[in-house]
Amino acid sequence: MKKTSRKTSGKCPECKGTGEATKKHKDSPDSKCMECDGTGEAQRFQMIFWGYDLFPFILGSRGFLRDDGLAFCPSYNACFRPLKVMSLEDGKKFKAALDELEKEHKVVTEALQKSYRMRVQQIAPWAIKK
Repeated sequence: MKKTSRKTSGKCPECKGTGEATKKHKDSPDSKCMECDGTGEAQRFQMIFWGYDLFPFILGSRGFLRDDGLAFCPSYNACFRPLKVMSLEDGKKFKAALDELEKEHKVVTEALQKSYRMRVQQIAPWAIKK
């Protein structure tokens, strides 16, 4: 049995090689495709994670590695020094778990702040306006 190889066109699957955005943001004057950064060439996207100074101390987005060791993430229109590079599938799962942790942190932090606000109001009712 003869194996047939499918040759990929090398065109971006989102813009079909035009480099033009198919889904334009109403407040963005840039009409470049976010998938290929306007090149029209298919990129091998991965999930890129980099350090951040606020909880959960990691940010992540789809992007691709450049030759200089940095990663370009079209959704941020910026380059970052990656802490971790994952496949899209694994990266999306990790990002979902990270997002859940961030939501949980927000709920707990808000409850803690409310608790301390009530305690301040008890000892100094004149300090906090309702």
